[in-house]
Amino acid sequence: MSRVRGHCRPWMASAVLLVAGLWGSQAKADPILNGGFEDPTPFHFWGTVGDTQIQGSLMGVSPTEGLSHALLATYTDGSINPVVVPGAGVAEGTLESGLGLSYGSLSTFSGSTILAGSGISQTVHLVAGEKLSFKWDFLTNQTYNDGTNMSIAPSATNNDFSFFNLVNEAPGGSSQIFKLADTFYGYSNDPSSAAGFDSGLVLTDPSNPFISETKYQSFSITVSVTGDYLVGAGVAHVTAGGAPDNGVNSGLLVDDFKVAAVPEPASFLGLGLLGMGVVLRRRRK
Repeated sequence: MSRVRGHCRPWMASAVLLVAGLWGSQAKADPILNGGFEDPTPFHFWGTVGDTQIQGSLMGVSPTEGLSHALLATYTDGSINPVVVPGAGVAEGTLESGLGLSYGSLSTFSGSTILAGSGISQTVHLVAGEKLSFKWDFLTNQTYNDGTNMSIAPSATNNDFSFFNLVNEAPGGSSQIFKLADTFYGYSNDPSSAAGFDSGLVLTDPSNPFISETKYQSFSITVSVTGDYLVGAGVAHVTAGGAPDNGVNSGLLVDDFKVAAVPEPASFLGLGLLGMGVVLRRRRK
C-alpha cells in the first residue's frame, strides 16, 4: 500500500491545534507603545520634558531598528547640523517631575548639581518576570580623545550623565535610577599615549553636534513585581564641588524599547505533547 505524504490525520491536527492554542493563549502585545519612535506623530504615547527630538540617520548615527530614534539633549543650537534643531533642557525639579521622580533625587543619585536635563517617559503595565530592554548612545562635548595632546580628559566637576529610571506607580512603590554612562565611560589613565588617557567614548561623525559617543549599547531589567510602571530615560548637565557651569552639553539617543514576555511554562507544551502521545498509543493498539 502506498503512503501519501503531506496529509495530516484529523486526530493529529487536533493535537497540533491543542498545543498551538495553549501556546498562543499565553502571548500578548508588547505593553510599550511606539518603542521604536516610528509613529508619524513625534513621541506618540510618550511624555517629554526639555529638549527632545525625533531623529533619523542624518546626524551621523543610525537607528538600531527602523528609521527613527529619539534624541534627548541638555542643549542644542542647530549650528553644527540644522537637522538637530535648537532646544534647551529644563531645571532639575521639572525634569524629575516629568519622570515621576521625587524632587532632588537626581542630584542625590549623582552627587552633583543638576543644571539642566531632558527626558522621556511612558507608563506601562509589566508582569513579574518580564524583561524590559532598550538601546542607548550617550553623546557629549565634555570630553574627547583624538589620540593627540589636544584631547580633553573628563572632569569630575563637569561630569554630565545619562540615566534610566523605573517607578512603580503603586502607592508606596519604589523608584529606581540607573546610570547608563557619564563622561568617564571606559576611562583609564594611559601615560604612554599622547592624550594621556584612554576612553570608551569615540569620536562621532562630523555631522553630529556632539563630539564623543559611546555608540549604541543595550540595557535591560527584569521586574519582580507585577504592576504599572513609569519607564523613563534622560540626560543631565551637571557641576560638582561648587564649580561654575562650563556651558558644555551632552545628549542621549534611545531606541527599540520593548518588553519580552514571561517565558512560556514548559508544562503547557508538555501537556500538549502528552495529549499527542496518548492519542498515538491508542491508535497503535
